[in-house]
Formats: sequence, structure tokens, C-alpha cells
Amino acid sequence: MIKKGTRFYTPDTLSELKEIIYKEQEVKLLAGGTSLFRKINGDTLVLPGVIILLENIPELTKENRTERYFEFGSMITIQNIIDNCKRNFAPVLIDALEKNAPFPVRNISTIGAAIANNDIKSDLLPLFYVFNVKVEVINLRDKKIKARWESLTQYLSTQDNRGLHLITRVRIPLINPAYYQYFKTGFKYNLFNEISFAAIADLEKGNISSLSMAFNINNKKIIRTKDIDAELIGKHIPIGLKSREALIQTFNDNLNRIEGLEDYQKFQMIQIILHFLEAF
Repeated sequence: MIKKGTRFYTPDTLSELKEIIYKEQEVKLLAGGTSLFRKINGDTLVLPGVIILLENIPELTKENRTERYFEFGSMITIQNIIDNCKRNFAPVLIDALEKNAPFPVRNISTIGAAIANNDIKSDLLPLFYVFNVKVEVINLRDKKIKARWESLTQYLSTQDNRGLHLITRVRIPLINPAYYQYFKTGFKYNLFNEISFAAIADLEKGNISSLSMAFNINNKKIIRTKDIDAELIGKHIPIGLKSREALIQTFNDNLNRIEGLEDYQKFQMIQIILHFLEAF
């Protein structure tokens, strides 16, 4: 049963979307709807007073490719990206998209919602971080539509305080690192994973020349390991036993400075990093 009283809008343009926003106070923007379905309690789905469906806005379904990156309208589905970009993206990116959810969910879940959903942080976010994904955002309460590009760090760090907004495009660089890994705990397609991890790296003459790693803890907390990354850059692969012991202490010291991490989570994170280093 769905409770009555909810009003639905299906704007055809961003300008029409803005007009609806001016008329209504509290609204819910709906892309694929997967986040809303997760809130079903028994046989009742409690809906917000006003829902705006974004599926008819053509600006949100456009694609563009340059020599350096792909740009996707935020309403493009995860499955659409998999189908159209297997030859263009690094295998680790396609693999992560395929592992994110079963086909029926990938076929309706959108790239924009995977980033914008603040209730459950997607397992894709660590991978988007290490690939330096950027988002184009508009503030829907502003008088004029003024889009701006932001890094993922900038967007997520200000997400809670920016008011009603919309991701219009997502830009994914066309990079293919020599070494990469995407990993998450738990069962396949598990909604709540304890840890998901992504890393990309390159070597030069046996030394780590570039490295970027990120974690998602319990689908609630995204952790960038920039200090650990910096510590590892320049290290020779394979890492010897003595260096390994010193690095474990360094990893632990860095993770101890992050609030909210349990000891078992720190241990898991260290083991995951070591496993990635051994896979070079």
C-alpha cells in the first residue's frame, strides 16, 4: 500500500524543474528510485509530499566523450555505462560497476544518484575518488541556473549544507592504471558491506610512482588515505619484511588519527592495503 496525498511532477526541462521548485517547499528528486524503495517498511511505502521525477529531462541523459574523459548525464544508468564503455574504461571500473548491484537494479540506478545519495554511501565512491571523478552541480533554489564543476571531495564535503541541488553531469577520466584493485567484503550485491576499497597505482623502475587509495566503511564513511599514499610513493616493490613492519606501524598511526574507526576496522584496512601491495 502507498499512502495517498503525494503529488508527482515530471518536468521536461531544467527550467520547468526550477518553476516547480519555486511553487513547492519540500520536494524529493527521484532518479531511478532505488534509494526510495529501500525505505519500504512492511507493505507501506511512506512517500514525501512532493516527488519530482527527472527521467524526462534530456539534459540529464546526454553523453559526451573527449580524448581525456567521458561525461555522462546524471540520469544515465549504471548498466548503460557498462554496455557502452567496456572498451574505453579500465577493467577495474567496469568490474566495480558490475559488482555494485544485480542487473535489474543496475538497469534503473543512475550514475548521479550513486554519488548524491547521502543516506547510503555507494560502494562505488572509493573508486570514483581514485579515478578523480568530477560532478557538475546546480543549486535549484538560485534564481538563475548556474552550473559549476566540482571535485568529488569538494562536493561530498559540502553536500549537507548546500540546500536543494542537482548533479547534472558526471565526468570520468579515461585513465588506465598499470595496477588496480576494487574489493568489498560480504556477499555479492550485499547492500551493507563492512568495507569497500579501491586503489590505482603505477610503477617506474620498480618504484611506486603514483598511488591513490580510498575506503568506504559500513556504507557511511568515506576515507581517503592521502598520508598513507604519500608514504608509499617512492617505495620499491616488492616491499621487504623489515620495511613492511615499519609500514604497518605507519599505517596504524595514520588510521588512529581518523575519528570513529574501530580497532577491527583499522586491522582490516591495513590487511587490505598490504594485500594490494603484494598484488603488484
